[in-house]
Amino acid sequence: MSVKGVCFFDCWDACAVIFENKDKLIAKPDSSNPYVRGFLCQRFSRFLRERQSERRISYPMIKKDGEFKRISWDEALDLLSNKLKELKREGKEWKVVLGVNTGNAGIVMRLSSLRFFSLYGEITLMDGNLCDDAGNFAHELDFGKCFNHPPEQIAESKVAIIWGRNPARTNIHFIPLIELAREKGTFVYLIDPVKTETANFVDKYIQVKPGSDIYLALAIAKAILENGWEDKKFISERSSNFEDFKRILNNWTIEDLSRMCDVNPEDISEIARKISFEKPASIWLGMGAQHYSHGVSTFRAIDAISALSGNLGLRGGGVSFSHYSVTSFDISWAYPKNRFKLIPKARIASEFEKELPEVLWIQSFNLFNQTQNTKELKEIAERIPLKVVIDFRWNETTKLADLILPCATYLEKEDIRGSFWSPIIGYLPKIFEPLGEALPEWEIYKKLAEALGFGDEFGKFEDIMELTFSKLKPTGISLSLLKERGWIKSPLFPEVPFEDGKFLTEDGKFHFLRELKLPKVRKLKEGQFFLITPKSIARNNSQRPIDFEEKPPICLINPIWRERYPSEEGYILSEKGKIKVRLRFDPRVRPDTLVVDQGCSGINDLSPEGLAEDGRGATFFETIVSISEG
Repeated sequence: MSVKGVCFFDCWDACAVIFENKDKLIAKPDSSNPYVRGFLCQRFSRFLRERQSERRISYPMIKKDGEFKRISWDEALDLLSNKLKELKREGKEWKVVLGVNTGNAGIVMRLSSLRFFSLYGEITLMDGNLCDDAGNFAHELDFGKCFNHPPEQIAESKVAIIWGRNPARTNIHFIPLIELAREKGTFVYLIDPVKTETANFVDKYIQVKPGSDIYLALAIAKAILENGWEDKKFISERSSNFEDFKRILNNWTIEDLSRMCDVNPEDISEIARKISFEKPASIWLGMGAQHYSHGVSTFRAIDAISALSGNLGLRGGGVSFSHYSVTSFDISWAYPKNRFKLIPKARIASEFEKELPEVLWIQSFNLFNQTQNTKELKEIAERIPLKVVIDFRWNETTKLADLILPCATYLEKEDIRGSFWSPIIGYLPKIFEPLGEALPEWEIYKKLAEALGFGDEFGKFEDIMELTFSKLKPTGISLSLLKERGWIKSPLFPEVPFEDGKFLTEDGKFHFLRELKLPKVRKLKEGQFFLITPKSIARNNSQRPIDFEEKPPICLINPIWRERYPSEEGYILSEKGKIKVRLRFDPRVRPDTLVVDQGCSGINDLSPEGLAEDGRGATFFETIVSISEG
């Protein structure tokens, strides 16, 4: 008997999978899905091998005298319930800090933490998403809401721009759609500071200076206006703040902006002309260009060139980034009672210096690898009396825990998810019993809620799963139907966002930006480099293979530095720390840039804390480093 579902990884693709469990589990791509295209990625295949690894954390563990020892669930729950009761008696619920992320894309398991703590009291929550907050905020300001075009519409574009995105690593099922588009005549650009693997699948690659995407977008906008190529009807009838935006552009010439982004004026003019006359033109944004303090302004400037050229609301046009994966679901159940005090997830070390929590509670989140300024954060965390981590693998965060609660993993628990790339919603099936004494997150919180006296109010998993479908039920989509099919295209995503010319802003119009946050002046001194930390092809963020053996990460550097840095190993240093790396010379990297994959151990020890304009987005790519041999 086969079971249909989707992958659990926090990845754009949300691949549809058919499972057959006979003598052993066989997983194959669901050929009826329009995005899977007949293959699954290496990360998925590796996970299936690792699920039963002896190196998994499958029993509750407590740290004593620096060593982890196995304890019972009763002991773990008693310890936690007593501590939480004590804080509640003292009126110090806010001294609990919760950090939850998308290590598993399942919605109900992830949000069960919020439901539990909302019923418990007014705790402190790490706010924001380290991946895409700045970009999403920009789209909400400009469009009123985040909606992607269905990915297959790239084949209906005459021009497509892949901007700050490397689907060859992060979104591999987009690559066949890009190839199909080119076969049909779409001219595809790639704009990126690094000549990534995706450059092999486009017509023209444009290398922009790190952090200067905003100047390139402004230059394209200026070229459109100076040549009179703008869509005057759209601007006059469907937009606001255009004159303010024009005044911003008057601060520079195209030549000024060309120098600032290190892209020649001919390429700027070519892009402006193509997207203005060869419609529809689509823009597909990745995470990279918004990992700066000016990330919101960058995305808004890019949105503006789509508006100026008259490509919004067109099939095969528009600007697509990362719509919210929970859009189709009712998640009001996650906040039944108390709201939380919020602190930015991207600036946790500073927040803890101001007010040290008594309990740090982490779920689905390798905090001490994935946020900024992790070296200082790890040092501060040593002073936190109780660090609780729900996880199933050893990583930087579980190693620093005082108490580890082992969670069931994918295929050991039931859940649902959305996609932040396509309109797919999917079912995460349970096929196996959890390994050892691991429990689904919902069950962990249910047991703890019972110990604290609000188990009935916490509710039943089955009821919450049904409630989550309340927005979809009027369209005929139910939980039982999703279980049967494994995945469904949600009708709550528009086929063509803003096709009627009406945006979801207060006045129903597209909003040009009125004010601009410019990049920090980052002139490199002798021997300094910009550090870019893109996603890895081999792992999802910091979810390294469970049998991973620690080695210094590979650091890509331009070959012009071969004589100056002849050693195969060295250190990269920032104002915050240093890590050992293996140097590899690669001509795809700019001479002023170093590239180390995100998720490597210690990489964010180098990154200072910073926030994008929305007050939540991270600024990973503003890290300046140098190289040392020791």
